[in-house]
Amino acid sequence: MQQKETAAVGHVAGAPSDDGDAAVHKAYRIRWLVMLIFCMASASNAVLWITFAPINSLVQEFYACSAAAVNALSLVYLIAYVPFSIVANLVFKKQGMYRAIVLAVFLDFLSSLLRFLSAASNAEPRGGSDTGYALLLSGQTLGAMAQPLLTNAPALMASRWFPTKERDVAAVVMSLANPVGIAIGSVLPTFYVIGDDAGVRMYDLLLVEMGVMAAIFILALIFFAEKPELHPSHSETLKATQQELPLRSELGLMLSNRDYRILFVCFGVGLGFFNALTTLVEQFVNKSGYTSDDAGLFSGLLIGTGIISAIIIGLVLDRVHKYNFVLKLLFVFGGTFVIIFVLVLRPNNMPVLAFTFAGMGSAMLPLLPVVFQCAAECTYPLREDLTTGGIMSAGQVTGVVFIVVLGEMVDAQPVYDGYVFEPAYILIVVCIVSCVLGILLYNGSYHRLKADQDPLSPASTIA
Repeated sequence: MQQKETAAVGHVAGAPSDDGDAAVHKAYRIRWLVMLIFCMASASNAVLWITFAPINSLVQEFYACSAAAVNALSLVYLIAYVPFSIVANLVFKKQGMYRAIVLAVFLDFLSSLLRFLSAASNAEPRGGSDTGYALLLSGQTLGAMAQPLLTNAPALMASRWFPTKERDVAAVVMSLANPVGIAIGSVLPTFYVIGDDAGVRMYDLLLVEMGVMAAIFILALIFFAEKPELHPSHSETLKATQQELPLRSELGLMLSNRDYRILFVCFGVGLGFFNALTTLVEQFVNKSGYTSDDAGLFSGLLIGTGIISAIIIGLVLDRVHKYNFVLKLLFVFGGTFVIIFVLVLRPNNMPVLAFTFAGMGSAMLPLLPVVFQCAAECTYPLREDLTTGGIMSAGQVTGVVFIVVLGEMVDAQPVYDGYVFEPAYILIVVCIVSCVLGILLYNGSYHRLKADQDPLSPASTIA
């Protein structure tokens, strides 16, 4: 596959170059198509990840496997993230964005193909076979390999394709593609695989997903592009002049940055809790007498309000670029709503609990693109896929720990009335309060914005 660049026309902006001459920057119209293809790819990968979680019992029956085996289909994404994030960084560094994204979509297509073959391998609907589950798990593993290539890329793509005045909202939209995919993947199977013909509908569901992935692969192969001919901002022009460092040296620079380490730890723990909350929401609320339908409503509020809030915040950031202030504000509000959640989680408190989930979502989900932008600013001119990948890896590792530990704690506790703190909720409060206090120490510099606003600054002073 050849790396593709575009020469599409767009609006032109002038900026001083390092030697005082006029440097031309362009925002190409094809950037919107590139973003659309990426969002489709990222959302589809999330759908592949979460498809089987909301229909756990039906999957058990269809593939003749245990609940733990079904949970493994989702858990493999978290376990595989860190090692394949390192691979993803190498692919971006050595092969470029076009090949990285096309490879991700191709792996997703192969994943959907194996998943479909796993259903087809069952001689009869709901018959189950060892071969069927083995193909299914293999397909999920391929999807897990593709995930870092997509989730590590939003900040990089926003910088590569969008001018400064559009960069934040572009990063928000591309970062939210994955949560939107999770929402779709959480709802679609429950409506699709129902009734007495659930086994046949499982086959049809996986066939449809394979068809969608094939279409996205073709679109990416033909229309996705490596980069524009001219950079959209001076910070990108300046970064392109930097000497390329070995990955080990880039990692050393990244981890030696005090502000990045604060993001790495605090957001890593926060993201881990968010992953655990979305995974274990039914276990949490069932202990207080709420149903699976209630849990679905809470999850919808968590993600739905978060998406709306993130878009609004992205539009604001494109105007003011106050990343540090917004970062701390969201952490404080998010932490406050988590503590409120622990306090109001008790029987017969549906309206207040629903409001609390909406509040958590509106504060926690927008943190994803905001943290990506903070990391890009304080570590510029390091590659954004590297800084994003490090933070996401921290969140995935802590997510596995939280899911296992909190899952065991919640299962072991009696019916929860909210008046006596159980160990699970004490752990949640301690971790979240620690993260909020830690993030208040963050004071990252706006190196990338400085490069855009003060083009005469040499890149060596920014590194």
